[in-house]
Amino acid sequence: MNSKYKKIGEVEMIIGLVFLFGLYIMNDLLDGLVIGLFIVPVINWFCLGINWWFFDSRGDKKAGDPQSIILQFITGAIPLVPAPIITFIVKTYIHNHPKVSLDLGKNVVIATPKA
Repeated sequence: MNSKYKKIGEVEMIIGLVFLFGLYIMNDLLDGLVIGLFIVPVINWFCLGINWWFFDSRGDKKAGDPQSIILQFITGAIPLVPAPIITFIVKTYIHNHPKVSLDLGKNVVIATPKA
């Protein structure tokens, strides 16, 4: 494990969740307005940047992977689903339990079509 790799504590989780919950509420309130169509993507990019910076500062170099970015925007397209909060919780669990996430990755079976 990297010497710069630090686990995320409970206080940091709570602060992050409260911050992201506030942004999520602001997203939902602005979503009903016409101007919200222009502001909500900016807020989503801001949430993504904050998530990336937070996990990168903790030593997680996979925080800015394309699949996590795509996942956050796909879940953000579903109304009434708190995408930033869900991705933060999942990323925090994976960050704090790297051995479990590696074991899960070994057991994933990818279906490939037979030629």
